Amino acid sequence: MSPRTGEIADHPLFALIGHTLAALVAGAVAGAGGWFRLRTEVRKLLGRWTPE
Repeated sequence: MSPRTGEIADHPLFALIGHTLAALVAGAVAGAGGWFRLRTEVRKLLGRWTPE
């Protein structure tokens, strides 16, 4: 950042947008993978559980 103005200096706008989008996509992929893994494990646990 520029110490005088506080603006991000020497970074093209498209590069910043591209990096932001890439980070969001990577986060969404990781989150979806974690969600499906968690759902699978919960289903396995509930499948083994038998009510008394």
